[in-house]
Amino acid sequence: MFFALRKARGEKSAFLTVDYSFDDVKDPIIIDRADIVPRTFMNGLQFALSPGLLEDSISNDIWYLLSSRVVDVLKTARNAEDLNVVPLPSDVQKLNQNLTGYSAIGIRKQLECLDRVASDVRWSSDGRSADAVFDAVIVGDRVPQNCDVFLLKEWPVVPILRDTLGRKLQELRITGLKLQPFGTSTPLQD
Repeated sequence: MFFALRKARGEKSAFLTVDYSFDDVKDPIIIDRADIVPRTFMNGLQFALSPGLLEDSISNDIWYLLSSRVVDVLKTARNAEDLNVVPLPSDVQKLNQNLTGYSAIGIRKQLECLDRVASDVRWSSDGRSADAVFDAVIVGDRVPQNCDVFLLKEWPVVPILRDTLGRKLQELRITGLKLQPFGTSTPLQD
């Protein structure tokens, strides 16, 4: 079994507005593509925090911004080298000192493993990528044994976690995130 790590913003949760110019920030979603994200990556960004409850996922329009306790679980993945973990800059932490330890997370590993027949998906007009995934089934034998966290090539916007990571996050009773179960249509690799 796998879990999709979906954002689930609470009604009274804080929201981090991220503003930038393409003159200063060429690619705001480089975090999911670059092998190494430059330390200066967030320098050209401007941040504002709306008041509210700080959850394990801070809502924003660009990235997964996760608390240190969620990041610590993700770092236990057998393929943790596929993660980009970019701490929020100190000027953002000054907006609310409880933001210390939050990081933007990018996942470079993408797998083409969505069972197109068994999944409930709204496909884009070209039929190659998903606009929305309502319920998904993963082709288990297409996921390498040493891969615990990845993005679907067909829908590279929501992290997919192996059962072990998902259960660790459930034990933490994370907030601001929802773990959506995804089944498998073939056995996982041994």
